[in-house]
Amino acid sequence: MPIARSLQRVFSSARDFRRDRRGATTIMVAASMTAILGAGALAVDVGWLYYTKRRAQAAVDLAAIAGAGSLPNYSDIVKANLAENGFGFDGQSKGNGGGDVIMSALQMTPGIYTADASIPVKQRFQPSDANVANALRVTMTRDASLFFGRAITGQSAASYQVTSTASTATSAAFSVGSRLVKLDGGVANAILSGLLGTSVSLSVMDYNALATAKIEMFPFLDALGDELNIRAGSYNNLLEANGVVGKTYSAAANILAKTGQTSAANALRKIASSNGAAKLSVKLRDIIDLGPRGTSAIGTGPAVAAQFDALSLLTTSAQLANGTRQVAVNLGVSLPGIASATLTLGIGERPVKGVWLGIGRAGAEAHTAQTRLLLEIKLLGNGALPAGIRLPVYVELAAADARLANVRCRANPADTRVDIDARPGVVDAWIGDVGMAQFTNMTSPVNPPAAQLVSLLGVTVTGRAHATMSNIAYDRLTYTVDDIRNGKYQTVRTRDFTTSLTTKLLGDLQLKTQVAGIPLIDLTLLTKSVVALIQPVTPSVDTLLSNILTTLGIGLGEADVWANGVRCDGGVLVN
Repeated sequence: MPIARSLQRVFSSARDFRRDRRGATTIMVAASMTAILGAGALAVDVGWLYYTKRRAQAAVDLAAIAGAGSLPNYSDIVKANLAENGFGFDGQSKGNGGGDVIMSALQMTPGIYTADASIPVKQRFQPSDANVANALRVTMTRDASLFFGRAITGQSAASYQVTSTASTATSAAFSVGSRLVKLDGGVANAILSGLLGTSVSLSVMDYNALATAKIEMFPFLDALGDELNIRAGSYNNLLEANGVVGKTYSAAANILAKTGQTSAANALRKIASSNGAAKLSVKLRDIIDLGPRGTSAIGTGPAVAAQFDALSLLTTSAQLANGTRQVAVNLGVSLPGIASATLTLGIGERPVKGVWLGIGRAGAEAHTAQTRLLLEIKLLGNGALPAGIRLPVYVELAAADARLANVRCRANPADTRVDIDARPGVVDAWIGDVGMAQFTNMTSPVNPPAAQLVSLLGVTVTGRAHATMSNIAYDRLTYTVDDIRNGKYQTVRTRDFTTSLTTKLLGDLQLKTQVAGIPLIDLTLLTKSVVALIQPVTPSVDTLLSNILTTLGIGLGEADVWANGVRCDGGVLVN
């Protein structure tokens, strides 16, 4: 009986124990305490790692900016900048480095950064030699101390990596166009008179003054705004305005007068006051591209040097203002062996964004216009050919190209360099009968038939010749600060063309003789007389072509390129 009672009491106590809920919370808290403490420790370490990485990112950003602005001597600048912000390179942090204990690695990569939205972001930076680089990428890998995480992971530190890319905030002005050489006043006057539909009578001294006169871009645009009564908005708005070309010349003349260049100012004012210049209009946006500087408000021109010569402005805007882009003039030439010469000039549309003067960053472009010339030359006769010889010379010049490749800003401004890639336009020349339908069709190449050179007593001599020259690859041109300051130009030339154009044409000249329209196999005396009369005159034809093309700002198989200005604003983050 006592045993039964004892068992009953035991079972009763067990039931009471199961029903008793006192202390349950204490047990649950005790059981979950380990998980709570672990999560808290993880939160502390993750937050600390995030804070440390943010500090490191800021330090690397500043170091990359400083390094980009110090290219090519960037290494010590980057390390010193990191040390000043608590991330030393001697194995221990200096100052408050955010809990970092060891610098695992520091990588500095110079390169070329191209700010082009059409290029994928990851491809805009390309590693390069420091001497030509315009950007710097800095990557730092470090170990951050763990406070509680080591109890869980067994690791005392966690590794992280931060990267920053900075590029120098640069811009440059550059142009492709006319050369500063002595000009033939008569040829220049004839061409400008035809383009502007007025009588232009400047002297050679006037043209030389215009060729050497320098105009600053933004003061000129401010003066143009006054002439057009446009004083609000941006410079891009001003370039879009359809203004009278005479006002453009007046604005340039005002700037020249303020800078003491009175001869050039007076020459421009002569043209500005002519009837033609008062009628024709021009949008400068078709020949000038200000790049990112164009958004500046009128009157607040950025402090970026962007000079150009007055002659380039005159000839380029005259071509643009002539709506038909075609002119025929009788050239009053006085050259040995030439009796007379008439010129028909056709100027094609520039490529899209085919400006003459550009301001911008790497990748900005400038172009000349496609140009066609048809010279009808009458050569003086001799005893065998008293009536002389007709020599029609057709020359087509495709657009020459220049593009800003790189601006290398340096701590010492004298070491700053501007790199421009340039290529002369393809030249296609003929001796042949080019009809006006062919001449005016700028979209199709010319392939003329033979031209009648001589007609004497029912006997005719016809001739046809063709010569081309071209450059496929771009040439790299490098300009120093002194080159820019002194207005020095560089010329790229077609490599596979060394003789004069007319000499090459005449070497390819195919002559045929006919009597009453019937071809003859041989009329040796007559054909020899034609060749004997043409060959001595080739220097005069070359001179005439050179003067015409120089007036238009074009060289045969050549492109003249200037770096007109450069601006360096230090490094900026780009990635």
